[in-house]
Amino acid sequence: MKKIFTIVCMFIFAASLLLSTAYSQTAASVTWNLILPDSLNVSSIVGNLTGLPAAGTDSFKVVSYSGTTGGGPGPLGSNFCRWNPGTGLSWGPETGENAYHYVQFICAPKTGATFSVDSVSIYTSGGGTGTMRALAYYSKDATFASKTRLTPIGGANGDTLVLPNSSSNYVYFSFAVKTTIASGQSLYVRFSPWYPGAASVSKYFYTQFVVIKGTTTGGTGVEQTGDGLVKEFALQQNYPNPFNPSTQISYNVPKESFVSLKVFNLMGQEVATLVSGNQTAGKYTVPFDASHVSSGIYMYRLQAGSSVEVKRMTFVK
Repeated sequence: MKKIFTIVCMFIFAASLLLSTAYSQTAASVTWNLILPDSLNVSSIVGNLTGLPAAGTDSFKVVSYSGTTGGGPGPLGSNFCRWNPGTGLSWGPETGENAYHYVQFICAPKTGATFSVDSVSIYTSGGGTGTMRALAYYSKDATFASKTRLTPIGGANGDTLVLPNSSSNYVYFSFAVKTTIASGQSLYVRFSPWYPGAASVSKYFYTQFVVIKGTTTGGTGVEQTGDGLVKEFALQQNYPNPFNPSTQISYNVPKESFVSLKVFNLMGQEVATLVSGNQTAGKYTVPFDASHVSSGIYMYRLQAGSSVEVKRMTFVK
């Protein structure tokens, strides 16, 4: 009887989602998958934001997109950015960060918009070593003359990021940023790794799936990169599923329309607005980070014009 009641409740809830047309404040994010074919380019943008390709320095660059992995380096598979001083160039031993060794991510609100930054997250590991360390910073100054060091949420080692060996594992770091980027300003995020071991040409800083999240106010529209001709409205099953703590939701928009993508718990309570605004025809992929909610089954609802579809996903901590 209890099982029948649960099924009926889920059916009624799904039906109510299909009838609902309300929408709320625009969520905003910039995502760099850091895998092929995107390479260093921005993979998706939600909200009134712009983003630039990820970048290193003349003495710290991507040398390949594959290498030795076991459990890592992230949820998008064995394709990733593999950074070091350059092919055939050694680094180490280092006792701390090197001013010329960093990976940088830049985003900014569109003209007339303001970006309230909530968090930055990354999947990472050390290539060929379990001794790799790193620090994370953000700044509104392109020169980084003024910067703020980020401490990972729940981190057991203070500000220092301890990276496992990619052959066995990877680690997910999330940082609370809580700053506001005004129209005309940019947010700069840097990860500065160092290698304390003996000099080597075969040690790497692995990166994948970097996301800067928050909300935008002002301006108009929601954008997200995507290409290819789309003829039908479609909502795909999220991947990975089950997931912990991040997953990706892909969908197709056949013509320009107002698009709403929201996540609900089984009580019908909204837990996240991932997209809310006009989008042109195309294929889209949106990240969802569930680290702020409890484990369980969630519903995600896509509406584009008069077309509506709902699917389920499972978050397991």
